[in-house]
This record gives sequence, structure tokens and C-alpha cells, in this order.
Amino acid sequence: MSERNRFIDVLKGFCIVAVVFTHAGWSEEQRLKLLFPFWIDMAVPFFMLVSGYVYVRSFQAKGVEGLDSAYNKRYLLKNSIRYTLPFFVAYMLELAWRFLTEKPSGLKEVKDFCISAILDFLQGGYGPGSYYYPEMIQIMLLFPVIYVLVRKFAFKGVMIVTAATLFFELLKISFGVQEVTYRLLLFRYFMLLAFGAYFACTRMNWRMWGFSAMGLAFILLFRYTGYKPKILFWWTGTSMLPVLFIVPVFGFLVEKKLSLPPMEEIGRASYNIFLTQLVYFSSISGIIAGKLKHDVWSCALVGIAICVPVGIVFYEMEHRITRRLTDLILEKRP
Repeated sequence: MSERNRFIDVLKGFCIVAVVFTHAGWSEEQRLKLLFPFWIDMAVPFFMLVSGYVYVRSFQAKGVEGLDSAYNKRYLLKNSIRYTLPFFVAYMLELAWRFLTEKPSGLKEVKDFCISAILDFLQGGYGPGSYYYPEMIQIMLLFPVIYVLVRKFAFKGVMIVTAATLFFELLKISFGVQEVTYRLLLFRYFMLLAFGAYFACTRMNWRMWGFSAMGLAFILLFRYTGYKPKILFWWTGTSMLPVLFIVPVFGFLVEKKLSLPPMEEIGRASYNIFLTQLVYFSSISGIIAGKLKHDVWSCALVGIAICVPVGIVFYEMEHRITRRLTDLILEKRP
């Protein structure tokens, strides 16, 4: 089994801090002035590259070669529990806050609240970035196909997945998919998952810096000139063209295997920190922002100061329970 690349945790650490930072209520003018499109906005795309990379390394360590060996009970159960159990805890806290603030009364209101709660669970909850849990479940279910394509065809496999990403963007228009549905669908990140998988199998090629130039040009065109694309008109800043800007950056850095222990600890707890910020921004953040007179820098720093340590504690408590529960379930299965 290959040595763990500690840079992956470092990158996850910086990215989850960026996720909390971006949700503090920045204006569009501030975001452009601080060049958010080139770094802060790329946090989730970096997470998708990391997901592709990590999944491949896990498959390689287990000797997975095809779909039949990828889709095994252990893989499906372990990842389902890993993503769902901590999300369920966070969602219950969100739901409790919503119940306390909405105070449904009467049979019909309570019934409507319960139905809404079930639907909202499937859509990832209430806080900013709530699409992430549904997409992690989709990654678990769909990534083995991407893995097989990249493993068999290398860079051509990445291009096949990229073509599929564009095809789905066109289908979105043809079928009139609504934005509320589009944000939950994984296909907009297929290409990044494929690139992450590619860099887990192959070294970075200097020619790939051309992708960065393409992504840079699109970001400048879309965010700083008022250009409105005809196809990538939803979540444009993290769609398949601007994210090309970070693809070679990831490929270059992942080979350096950089280490930064404090950020590694944050990175290991990144999913739990993400869930913590879901609860925070869907509940008490507004109250705290009022106390801070809505100063966005203060709100951002306080959000980080709360969500990061609480998320780490959440991770330390939850991952032991999750691991034991997973082992218990898998041991009982034939």
C-alpha cells in the first residue's frame, strides 16, 4: 500500500476554511475585489479533485480493477455510513432549530413540517453548500465508472468523461432542468473527478498548464467583463471551463507531498467542519452577525473560529463511533 499523501489533508484544510470564509456574506463587489473567483470559489472544485484522487488511491490499495470488484458490499456500506451518520446528526440540529423558530402547531402544520423534513434531508439540509451530502452519495455510486474509464484509457478516459459532462450540460437545457435540481446533480463535477483520478495514476505533464490559461481566460471574461454564457449559465463560476484554472495547480502540488500538521488536522476533519458550518449558518450566524454589526470580516473570522474547532471535536467524537458501527455491521454480514 502506497504511503499516504499528507498534502491531500493540507489542501482539504485550506479549502474547508475557504468554504466557511465565503459564506460570511460578502458582496459581489467585495468578492471580485478580493479575487474570490480565482481561489475562494475554487474550494469545492478542489474537493472534487481530491475525491477523485483519494478514491483511486483507495481502489488501488484494495486491488480494484473493474466495476465488479469496485461495487462490493463493504465499499457501499462503509461510505454510506461515513457520509450519512454525521450528516444525520447535523441535520437533526438544523431541524431542531427550524422547529423552534417556525413553531408548527396543529395536525396539518406538524404533518407538513414532517413531510418537508424528509424531502429536505434528501436535498442535503438547509445551510449553504447543502448540495454536498447528496453529491457525496452520488460520487460513491458513480465514481467506479469514472475510475474504470480513466484506468483503461488514461487521458483519453478523462476526455470521455469531459465530453459526458458537456453532454449533460446540453441535456439540462433540452429537458428544462430547474436550477434547484441542477445544483444537486453530480454531473457538473464529473470532469474534475476524472482529473483527480488521472493524477492519482499519472504524473503531471507541463502541457496541462494550457488548461490553466483556458480557465483563467474564462474567469476573466465571465466575472470581470459581464459576459453571459449560453450553456454554462448556472453555477458558472465553478462549471467545467473556469475550473480548468486549478486542474494543473492540483496536479503540480499533489506531487510535492507538502506537509503542514495544523492544516492536516483541519483537513482530516473537513467533512465534519463542513457539516458544522451548515448548522451554524442556518441557525445562529445571523444573530452573531447582528452583534458584530454585520462587519463581513468579523463575521468571517468568527465563523471560522467557531466552525473549525467545533468541527474538529465533532470529528474526533463521530469518526470513532462511525468506525465501530461500520465494523459491527460488516462483521455481521455473510
